[in-house]
Order: sequence, then structure tokens, then C-alpha cells
Amino acid sequence: MSNARGDWIIPATAVNYNVSVKSMLEEGCALRSQQLRRVWESKILRYYGASDLERITPGLTWREIAERIDAYIQENGKLTMLFGWAPSNLDYTLLAKGLKLAGRQDVLPPEPVPGSQPFWWWATLRQSLGATADEMSLCLSRVYGSLYPEDRRLLLRAHTADADVVMLVRVMRTYLARVQGLPAPGKIEASCSGYVMKPEQSRALKARDEDGSCSEYLLDETMQSVEPLEEDLLWE
Repeated sequence: MSNARGDWIIPATAVNYNVSVKSMLEEGCALRSQQLRRVWESKILRYYGASDLERITPGLTWREIAERIDAYIQENGKLTMLFGWAPSNLDYTLLAKGLKLAGRQDVLPPEPVPGSQPFWWWATLRQSLGATADEMSLCLSRVYGSLYPEDRRLLLRAHTADADVVMLVRVMRTYLARVQGLPAPGKIEASCSGYVMKPEQSRALKARDEDGSCSEYLLDETMQSVEPLEEDLLWE
């Protein structure tokens, strides 16, 4: 969980339920279908590991997660809205269930209004453009990849919690910037656009451009030449 600036409130972590990994696996036996049981097993092993099934689940407990959110609130004020990337409020619902176990639902903002999440911003845009699902996927990594194809490093980590949060923040910023007629943050046009430069910066850039040294404004660590991404790296 991060704020709108991309500062971490809760870093990427597994949830510690104070039981063994083996016990977590056994809970999946109660699921109705074999497919669900397989998904449960794969998720448990992915986040808690398969090397030692007797060890206690690592990570932060729900109480520790609540305490970190509370500490952020004490310093910065109450959270007003929680954003995720899904057609429903699934992320909010799961977070609320976890915090309920710790008796700390008080740190949550109100549940988002249906249709208010960024997924629906892009779904509405796709509809207005008359694009099909094949032409404009709403998978987060595909949306991010269409906006920042040069950021191969982050795209290769799609579907991990921290990478997806970073993608979501940047996708939201890009959408809001474009709505206001501004260049996308983190792109070359944002670095050199008069929309974001102060007059003195513009004059300095012009002077540097005349002597061929304007790279200070044009380069950042993600702007690098990369090969096209394989389709399977962007598909969920």
C-alpha cells in the first residue's frame, strides 16, 4: 500500500497468521473444487515457500499492518479513499476482512463507490474510443506497458504486489495528466514541456541545447532502449 505520491505505507509483505505453512495448505482442502484447491496451494507456496512447511508463516501480522496504517494516519491525516485495479472492490474487501481480524477497521477509509476505481476510468475510455478488448486490454500490466514500454524492469515483475502498486500509481497519474492536457509524468515530453517547466528552467534548457548538453532534463533511469516485450510477459 502506498500513498498517491508513491511513498510506501505498507511495503510488500506476506501476511503472518502465526500458523505453519503446512496448516495453511491444509485449509485449502475444504475448498469445493479441485481447481480452487490447486490455486490455493500455488498461492500459499508462492508467498510462503515450500522449503520448510513446518515453519511459521513469515511477514507482518494484521495487527502490525494496522499499526503501520495508523502511524501513517497520525502523521498525515485520515485516508480518504483506497484505490486498486479491479472491476470490483475486491482489494478493499480483502483488506477489510484482514483488519477485522485485528479489530482495526477504524483505519480504513469508506468503501469506494462502485465504478469509481481507475479500472473503470480506462474501461470508459476504451468504450468512448470504440476499441475492443483485443485492441485495448484492461490488464494493468498491458495498460502500463502501452504507456511505458521502455520500463522493462518493472513490467517483468508484473503481478507482484509492489510492482503492481507502482504501476497503478503511474497509470493514475498519466490518466489525470492527460485529462488536464498535460504530458505524461516520467516521459521525455514531460521533462521538456512548457507545461511543467518554470521560465528559468526553459531558458537554461535552451542554453544547454545550444551547446549539446541538455541530457540533464531528458534522461532518467527508466528511459533506456529496450527490446519489445514478449506477449506472455504482459498477459495475465
